[in-house]
Amino acid sequence: MYGKFGENNRPIIGADAMFLNITATPANAFPLKVGDSAYIVSNDFDTNLLAELENGGSRTDYTANMVFDIGLDFDFKDIVPGLKYDTYLMMRTFNTHSLITDNQPGLYTLENLQDIAGQDSLALKIYKNEVLDLDIGRTNQNNQRDFTYAGNISYIKQMTQSTLTLNLNHLLYYAPNRTATQPDNRNLTFNLNGSFALQNKYILFANLNSSSSSKFIGTNRTNFFPTMGFAWVASNEDFLKDNKSIDFLKFRTSFGQIGTEYTASTFLYLDTWAGGRNNGTTFLGTANIAQNKFGYSLSTTANEAVDWIVYNQMFAGFELNMFKNSISALTILIFKLKIKLQKLANYMQML
Repeated sequence: MYGKFGENNRPIIGADAMFLNITATPANAFPLKVGDSAYIVSNDFDTNLLAELENGGSRTDYTANMVFDIGLDFDFKDIVPGLKYDTYLMMRTFNTHSLITDNQPGLYTLENLQDIAGQDSLALKIYKNEVLDLDIGRTNQNNQRDFTYAGNISYIKQMTQSTLTLNLNHLLYYAPNRTATQPDNRNLTFNLNGSFALQNKYILFANLNSSSSSKFIGTNRTNFFPTMGFAWVASNEDFLKDNKSIDFLKFRTSFGQIGTEYTASTFLYLDTWAGGRNNGTTFLGTANIAQNKFGYSLSTTANEAVDWIVYNQMFAGFELNMFKNSISALTILIFKLKIKLQKLANYMQML
C-alpha cells in the first residue's frame, strides 16, 4: 500500500506568464516599486511582475494518490509438476484540485508635475485600482480510478532433449469515466504463447493474442492477433561450441499481426446529440427562422464499422556476445530489424 499527499502554495501567476513578462519588459522601463505598496507601470508597459507575484493572488494545489497492490503466487508442483499461477490485483486512485484567489493589484504611473515653486517633481498617479477577490475558486479538478487484475498460468515440461513451455496470461483493466460523452475504459487481454526447444538449439514459438476494447461494439469489440517465430542458437552447435571468441550467437525471426485502438475516447459507434434550450436548432412555421425553444441536433453520426487498426509486422535479427573472458565483457548487438511489411501482407492475403 502506497500513498502520497501533497500541498503546493504559490502565486497565481504561472511560470509561462512570469517569464513572458521578464522577456517582454525592458529592465529600465520603470521602477518596480516605490515605498511599501506602490507598484509602478508605464503607458507602454502596463504589467508589473512584482505586483503580480506579491499581491496578484495565490494558488494552492492539492494532490492525493493511493495505490493498493496485492499479489499471490501458486505452485502446483504436487499436483502437476511445472504448473504455476502468478496473479496480482491493483487499485489506484488519483485526486487533484486547486484553490485560487485572483486579485488585481493596484498600479501607479510616475508623472512629472510642477510644484508651487515651479520646480519639477515626480508624483504617483493611479493607473488601476486594487480589486481583491473575496471568493476562493476551485479549478483543475481531476478524479481518476484504475483497477487492474492480471495473472499468468505457466507450465514447463523438461524432456530428455527438449523443453516445452506454455503460458496463458490475462489482463483486465478498468477505468471509470466521469464524462457522460466518453465510455469507461475496459480492456481485456488474453495471451496464449508457447515454445518448443530441441537440444537447446532450435526453438519454435507461437503466440495468440485476444484483445477486447470498450471503444468498439459488436463483433468488432474482440479481435485475435497471431504470431509465429523461429530461433536458432548457433553457438550451441558443435562447430562453435568450443570457440574462444564467440560466447553466444543466436538468430531469430518472427511474423505476426499487431492491433491498436483508435486514440479517440468518445462513443464513435453511437449517434450523439447536442442542444438544449435557446440553442437555435428548432424551426417553427414556414419561415426559416430559428426559435428560442428546446431543440436537439445530431452532432456525431454513428459508425458501427469502427474496428481495430491491424498491420503485419516482421522481426529478424541476431545476437552476438563475444570475449566473455576479457577484462570487461563486450556485448555487441549487430542487427535488430523491425519493419512493417504492408505490401507483403497484402500479397499474402491475395494468396
